[in-house]
Amino acid sequence: MIRVVAAVLLTMLSCFANPDFERGLQAYNQSDWDGAIEAWETIVAQGESSAELEFNLGNAYFRQERVDRAILHYERALKLAPGDSDARRNLLMANRAIVDQITEVPRLEILQSLENARDAMSPKSLNTMLLLFNGLLALCVGAMLYASGSVRDTLRRSSVLIAGLAVVSLLWYGWRSASAARQEAIVMTEKSDVHSSPTDDSTQLFSLHAGTKVGLGETLSGWTEITLADGRKGWIPADEIERI
Repeated sequence: MIRVVAAVLLTMLSCFANPDFERGLQAYNQSDWDGAIEAWETIVAQGESSAELEFNLGNAYFRQERVDRAILHYERALKLAPGDSDARRNLLMANRAIVDQITEVPRLEILQSLENARDAMSPKSLNTMLLLFNGLLALCVGAMLYASGSVRDTLRRSSVLIAGLAVVSLLWYGWRSASAARQEAIVMTEKSDVHSSPTDDSTQLFSLHAGTKVGLGETLSGWTEITLADGRKGWIPADEIERI
């Protein structure tokens, strides 16, 4: 993993001009994990974010053996750049180090394939593609007004094709945005008890441990409703999880 990190860091050095980012790179390359995290968290505190920044934070926390925070930042990196194979591989490695190894509810293979295709691009990339097709469509339609003969026929066929691609992009963007809006979090305490309802005196159903990913529902009186990948549900103290 170290070789991968070094290559990625060198690439980003040329494209990410934030001085705190470069300060973090220098600290990381000197194995100063605390310094790297402090520098990169400074950027996050300023409201900035990027897949590269989140990936680097994940690596720094992983080197500190703070696996829960490493998972949180790898997940955030993948939310911004779903196709990042390095972040996906490192996330898999980090997940192997946590206590809770939860088996997902089996799904049809075709549904899994469709979801993989849906997540291949981020909402931002799909929005850019949609704007591009709309721009091309406007150019073709505008050019048709001044063309004649075979050129006009070619522009008409091109317009139909581009309009079809724009519709597909719009549907894909809507589907992907709905998926991206799904709220998820990571358990950030060593052990967290999950209850049947949002009160301390309700039945304790099971316990979760640091680094476990949960789906989020409503929040009531300091408790958040969660759903696990295996279908179990319950309520967990809201301050014991952190949103991805």
